This record gives sequence, structure tokens and C-alpha cells, in this order.
Amino acid sequence: MPYIHPAEGFSTYDSGIRNLEQRLDILLTGAEQLGLRLNTRQIELFHLYESALLSWNQHINLSGIKNPNQIQSKHFLESIAAYNMIITTLPNVSSMLDLGSGAGFPGIPLKLILEDVALCLVESIKKESQFPKESNLYSRSRRCHNFGRAFRNNSKRH
Repeated sequence: MPYIHPAEGFSTYDSGIRNLEQRLDILLTGAEQLGLRLNTRQIELFHLYESALLSWNQHINLSGIKNPNQIQSKHFLESIAAYNMIITTLPNVSSMLDLGSGAGFPGIPLKLILEDVALCLVESIKKESQFPKESNLYSRSRRCHNFGRAFRNNSKRH
């Protein structure tokens, strides 16, 4: 199914979204099979996330999966597969906690789907706790917090 931006007539923007849709085809097809239709903002954020993960993986091993198709199927889809269970069992959920979040799975993909839910990531490994913040995912995802540094500092006191 094509995704149509409300500002029809902006052919450059529309072709850019079509390119993202093609690049994220595995994610979009899988999401539809889960009953989810991603909006333009979500598509753009998943693309940003995938690009950041691929870039960081060149320098720091955040994930053994380095193929974009596998990132979409193994990381993104496996993370958002919990969506239906979450909204069915916790219909009024307002916040999520992802302990040992690593590169942000499953927390960040779920946050991108559940846009109004606050997300708290807790990761004790410094290189992994820096990824979500430094990859620019924070400024684009409302109500997303990372407590890796605070967790490390408090755990040293006990």
C-alpha cells in the first residue's frame, strides 16, 4: 500500500518517501502483517535508526547483525511483534522500561510505534548506552530517556 504524505504535490518529498518505503520494504510488509500501518514520521525514524545502527556497527559492535534486511526482520520486526500484546493487555500504558537495552531493542522500535508512550532505557555498558543519544534518536523521539550513566554511577556505590 502506498503511503501518501498530506502535502501532496511535493514530488521531491514524495519520491523520497517512496525510496524509503522501498528500502524498508521488509519492515513495512511485516508491520502490515502485524496489523500496523507506519506513518511517514515512523518510516523516517526507522530509516534513521537503521542508518545509525549500520554506521555505529562499523566502529563498535552493537549488534552482530549488519545486513539491512536482517536488521529490519530480526531487530525491528521482532521488537514490534509485542505491540498487539502490549495494547491488548495494557491498553492504557503510558510508559515502558527497557532494562539492558543494548542498541535499543526492543524499546526504541516499540517507542517508534507507540509514540505517546514514554520510554526509559537502562544500559550499564557505556558504549551501548551512548548509542541512542548520540545517534540523534532522542531529539526525534518524544519522551525517551536513557539512564545508563546514572545506573553505572549508582551501582558503583553499592
